[in-house]
Amino acid sequence: MKNVVALLLALLSGAAGMAAVGTWDWTLVDAERGGREIAVTAHYPAATAGAEVTPLAGPFPTIVFGHGFVMAGSDYVSIFDAWVDQGFVVIAVNTEGGIAPDHDAFGLDLAYVAAAAATELTPLIGALDDRVAVGGHSMGGGAAWLAAAGGQADAVFGLAPAETNPSAIAAAASVQIPALVLSGSEDTVTPAADHHTPIYAGTAASCKAFVTLDAGSHCGYADSGSLCDLGELFFNGMSRARQQEITAQLVGAWLAHWLNGAPWSDFEQATASDFSIATECSVDVGAVAPLRPSVVPNPFVARMEIDGLKPGVEATVVDATGRVHWTGLTASPLTLETGSWPAGVLVLRMADGTSIQLLKSR
Repeated sequence: MKNVVALLLALLSGAAGMAAVGTWDWTLVDAERGGREIAVTAHYPAATAGAEVTPLAGPFPTIVFGHGFVMAGSDYVSIFDAWVDQGFVVIAVNTEGGIAPDHDAFGLDLAYVAAAAATELTPLIGALDDRVAVGGHSMGGGAAWLAAAGGQADAVFGLAPAETNPSAIAAAASVQIPALVLSGSEDTVTPAADHHTPIYAGTAASCKAFVTLDAGSHCGYADSGSLCDLGELFFNGMSRARQQEITAQLVGAWLAHWLNGAPWSDFEQATASDFSIATECSVDVGAVAPLRPSVVPNPFVARMEIDGLKPGVEATVVDATGRVHWTGLTASPLTLETGSWPAGVLVLRMADGTSIQLLKSR
């Protein structure tokens, strides 16, 4: 390894002393889907650990996370704590936890939280950055690809991402943001050939990476004791602690670059005998700096202004149904008249592959 400990130290260099984790249960409401309630649990850096404690000032980049089948966000606390310690806020989406989950609804929930949490998760307003990644485990990983296909995030990742209905494999063709897939070689619940590999191969991102965990399992990303373990009762490969360690560090390094401008080498140079990384990038990732445009006001009503865009890039604004409400060239600042746009989440998509989430009030 080159060396995972050093990698973690690099990640923590800007977040020293953030070991305390606060949690806050909250419900967001998507008015455009009949007032659908989306229960979430936020895990965030705090001065003292506990429920509903005051968050550190931040702002911190955000990870929106989807759980696996018949699981919940509470099954991934170890990895969440590691990401919070690295300087992220993790928002676990706790919908669709039953035995007959609606994958489409789950993907829309992840997309809505990615776009709206910074303004609707009231206790954390000001603590959330304008950069957000969407990801998840198994079913939640597939749902993350459904969300990412709508342009609702700046990066996407999947821990053993599973094929969904509607198809995450088909949705991958519309995913243009940086994408990371982790796959255990001994995963018999969602075999790589049927799930992880086709999702990754179909992803249209200009930079993507596939991590193979030698002797890794399907359930090792989660804490012990979840219903997931029933599918791997006799598994004796990579230890859960090791699988979680690798996962927390590699996903953290990947997102630290794409969301926070950390050195690409922190991810690219990580090697060990028990995992391997295959990377496909057609951009100079070493020179990429995260786009940090500001949208004022956000949420908006009749007009908004976006500052910090690269001028002269072809762009469109679309709603959740794909309907186009504006097309033109970017400017800095870009002023848009929005009175005729529908309320809810919209996305400014640019021809260079970047996107920005927008939220219009009624």
